Formats: sequence, C-alpha cells, structure tokens
Amino acid sequence: MKDSIKDKAIYWAACEKEGLSEQQQSELNVWLKKSSENQNAFNEAKNVYTFFQSIPKAHSQRLSQKAHQGAKKTKFVEKRLKPFIACSMLIITLFMGYEFVLPDFRKSYHTQYLTLKKEILPDGSSIAIDAKSKIKIKYVNNKREVVLYSGQAMFNVKKDAQRPFVITSGQTAIEVVGTRFEVSNIEDTTTVSVLNGKVKVGYRATLFQEPRNISFLTQGQKMAVSNSGQVAYLGKTNLDEIASWVNDELIFRKITLQNAFKHFARYQDIEVIFENKEAGNKLFSGKFHTNDIDTFIFAIQKIYPIQIIKENKRIVIR
Repeated sequence: MKDSIKDKAIYWAACEKEGLSEQQQSELNVWLKKSSENQNAFNEAKNVYTFFQSIPKAHSQRLSQKAHQGAKKTKFVEKRLKPFIACSMLIITLFMGYEFVLPDFRKSYHTQYLTLKKEILPDGSSIAIDAKSKIKIKYVNNKREVVLYSGQAMFNVKKDAQRPFVITSGQTAIEVVGTRFEVSNIEDTTTVSVLNGKVKVGYRATLFQEPRNISFLTQGQKMAVSNSGQVAYLGKTNLDEIASWVNDELIFRKITLQNAFKHFARYQDIEVIFENKEAGNKLFSGKFHTNDIDTFIFAIQKIYPIQIIKENKRIVIR
C-alpha cells in the first residue's frame, strides 16, 4: 500500500474521530469511492484505532510516547495533522509501526449460547467465535499464538511472513501467514476449513514436539484430524458452509438427526432424548436459523414417520 494512501487514510480517520463537517464527509466519500485501496486503508486505520482503545493502559501510554517522539520528524503531521495530533499520532504509530513492535496481548474467551461476530486482534487480524467455545489468544515476543480448547472459531489473519499465526487445537497444529479459515474442536476432532488462502496442518503427540506436517489446505478444502493423529476426512467443502454460524445459520448436508440436534444445542439450552434409537441415524439436509429449532422439528416430521414431543427445554424423539 502506498504511503500517500496510508497518510490520507490516517488523516481521515483522525478527522472522523474529531467529528466531520458536512463538507469533510462529502470529501471523504469521494475519496473512498475512488478505489478499493482507499477504502481498505481507511478501514484498517479505523480498526487499528479501535484496537488501541482496547489494549492495556500501560501499552497505550508507551505507544503514545513513541508517537509524540516521532511526530517532530513527520512532515505530513506538521503540515496537515496538527489539529488532530493527540488522536492521529496514536493511529500513525499503530498503523505504521505495529509491523515492528507487537505489544503483549493476552485474552481468553468462553462463550455460552451466543456467538461473538468480530473481535479485532493487535495485528489487525480478526476472529469470530461460535457459541459454546473456549479459546485463548496470546501475542508475546512477536509471536501470535492461539489455543482452541473447544468449539469453533473463524479467523481472518493479517499477512505477516515474519510472524506466523499458530493455532493449537487438541493435538493439531495449524499455521498460516494470511488467510480466512474456520477451525472446529469438537468431540476430540479438529476440523479445518479454508475460505481463502493457504493453511498448513500438522500433528504433535505432545506440546513439546515439533508438529509433523500432514497437509497444506487451500480454498475450498477441508480436513478433519482426530487427537490420535488419524485423518478422518480430507477433501472439498462448500464455501457457504464454512462458519455459517457467523450469519446465524446452520447448513446441513446429509447429516444424522442426532448430530443435527447437537448443532442446535450449541445455541440454546435444550435436552434431546432419542427414545427411538434408529431415528437418530436418519439423514437430513436443509438450512435453518440457529435458534429456529421448531421449524427443524416440523420439517423432520414431514419427512420421517417419527414423533417428536417438545416441552420447554426437553425434546423427546419417539
């Protein structure tokens, strides 16, 4: 990205923070419409500022000091950003300097029945976290590390060849540079689905061993690996099925009814009992809202001669 575009993006991000006049808003809209590069630079500048607001105070003060020290050497600042120095210098330091200084960052998430649609990480990457998921993120000593203990997460990783993004899920190790992909850790099996980019999947018997490479996945590929290192599936997947939960959707393609109910149980407090054991193995395909289990039950009974009784949080299949 050209420095002039970065400078302009930082300028407009600072202006927006201070409050845009009608004329400034009009000028900004014109600039954004000129190219997608302008739009991307502006979005990144705003994302970086959003991240700055969320990092620990000690780090923000350190970055602020660095920013003001560098301000005297920046002609662009002297000429155009003087009215916005307090805000814009912080953005400049993060936007142009976080390539070299990655502040310590540690955060854990443990979701119940709700999903987190988008969390901005220190390097500009983002993550969406599904319901009933437990995850820990750690950025330290220029390393980007994530541990997915259980559940599902969708990653949009900012490219950085010097700092690979490493995810540990069970015994599976996933490493990327810049890409979008989903990782699922459910019932002792890790599943990786790639929306775009390239992902390296490996297996390690213990945390102290270097992972043994299993495969490289590219767009539209999916891989399921058990905690014993066995590859349960390696092949293609439909792109619209990857992290469909981010859009509050469940897409089923020839899934057993038992597993379909397990998916719904991620988003609501329900107990499902299969008195009819054979019914649990029947296959089903369809698309539903994550909380629309009533429509799902209605559809099942139209297809199969089974009885389903739903009372409050209890569902019995006979």
